[in-house]
Amino acid sequence: MLRKTAPKSVRENLARAKSSVRQGSIEKAILCTISAIKSYHPETLLGPARFETEVVLEELIAEFNRSPRIISFFHSQKIHSLVYVRYLRGEEHELVDRLETILHGLEQENIHNEELKRCESEEQKQELLKKGLACMERGQLPRGKSYLRRVVDDWGREEGVMTFVGLTMLEYELFFEAAEVLHDALKRFPTESKAWAGAIKAYKQLKEYEVAERLYIQAMKQFGRHPITLLNLAKLYVEWGEKDKAYDYAKLALEKDPSLREAEELLKAVEKRILTR
Repeated sequence: MLRKTAPKSVRENLARAKSSVRQGSIEKAILCTISAIKSYHPETLLGPARFETEVVLEELIAEFNRSPRIISFFHSQKIHSLVYVRYLRGEEHELVDRLETILHGLEQENIHNEELKRCESEEQKQELLKKGLACMERGQLPRGKSYLRRVVDDWGREEGVMTFVGLTMLEYELFFEAAEVLHDALKRFPTESKAWAGAIKAYKQLKEYEVAERLYIQAMKQFGRHPITLLNLAKLYVEWGEKDKAYDYAKLALEKDPSLREAEELLKAVEKRILTR
């Protein structure tokens, strides 16, 4: 028996396609149109239902041809016309082929545009880094710092960027700024070992021993209790004046690696200080 109305999936997809065209979501509109046509079987419909569906399709295709996105796409292909998407009643399968070709072209254009944006962004980042480093080398630290800050603000989501900037600031003895940037790097990228080492060094230079201690402990949870890390923590405690803790960690370092001469020497030195206090 012939249907009095087109299937619900056809009607809903055509409605979604119209809405998407008006919102500028052309790729979504094309996908909805293709889905509608593939569910559309005119031989199963009564005349009025078939006529109504074809009218909706014609209106939709007219909106495609008026779409700035479609016009721009064809102009980029050096194609200028009043009608870019053609539809004749009864040739719905040909329309699907045309729409699929256009969709593929739009997707390729999107990929190309994204690559262009990525390259432009990378060039801008490298230019700011170059300017920042040049200012640092000339001793213009405030200006150099401002360039590097812009890099962090705009590209800090990229792995390695915050660590590089933070270590650069550390190299030029901008300890407060380095500590701040590297600490933020640890939150975003906790597996970057250079960021851990740099942040600890910056906080030690600022005499922020409690923060440095906390970072050492967190680093050991992240990477394990390596003998060198234990030794470095012992050194921090010596600098901090925490002799008992320095002794304990130097001893731990030596237990893990009996060949660690520096740990042995530190242990003896701290032991003497403890005995003479």
